[in-house]
Amino acid sequence: MKDSIKINGGISMGNLLVILTMVASVIFSYSRLAAEVEDVNMMVGKKANKEMVDLKFGYIQQQLDEIKNLIKERD
Repeated sequence: MKDSIKINGGISMGNLLVILTMVASVIFSYSRLAAEVEDVNMMVGKKANKEMVDLKFGYIQQQLDEIKNLIKERD
């Protein structure tokens, strides 16, 4: 092991490289996960908006049916 480069007498360059690679991987993974969570939140928000529109549309249809029935009763 005399051929390996030592830093501070105890950590070899190989170990330092592995540690730096692992830290970079964790940072990358965390940022990617945060982006995916944000994407899921946007999709859930869009779905919630769609459900609200569907609910309001159903209510409007119900009101139109009542108006049609009132018009039929008048005739």
